[in-house]
Amino acid sequence: MPDKFEREIDDILNRLDKFPRQGPADRARKAVSGRVGVFQRRIALRIARLSVGQIMLTGIVMILFGYFFRALIPEIWYYVVILGLILFFTSFALSFFGAGRAGGSRQVYWRGRPAQSYYSSGPALARRLREWWLRRQGRRF
Repeated sequence: MPDKFEREIDDILNRLDKFPRQGPADRARKAVSGRVGVFQRRIALRIARLSVGQIMLTGIVMILFGYFFRALIPEIWYYVVILGLILFFTSFALSFFGAGRAGGSRQVYWRGRPAQSYYSSGPALARRLREWWLRRQGRRF
């Protein structure tokens, strides 16, 4: 039996020697793609945390910024106002369709069961303590 395991280990070690090695270009490509993936993931997570109210507020700020600073930035103020209007009206429409109610109707789960099922519908704590105390004293309630 040990011979079988030894042969298998030797076979695996021999195959490792023939395994193709990565060159510097392969390692650099993986490092860059890994960093880009992490960067994209971070941006997506930050955008996902935005609420509809925050997007609406950003749209209003962009509209006001573009309007009041149109003399300073005459080339792009129009586009800033248009983008602000798009953000504002899109978030306004999304608030009607339920995208703004992130925690309103979701049920909280704990250990695979709804958290509400863990709450007792029996007597209150004060009453249970009183009953325990009376039982301990030997009296009936």
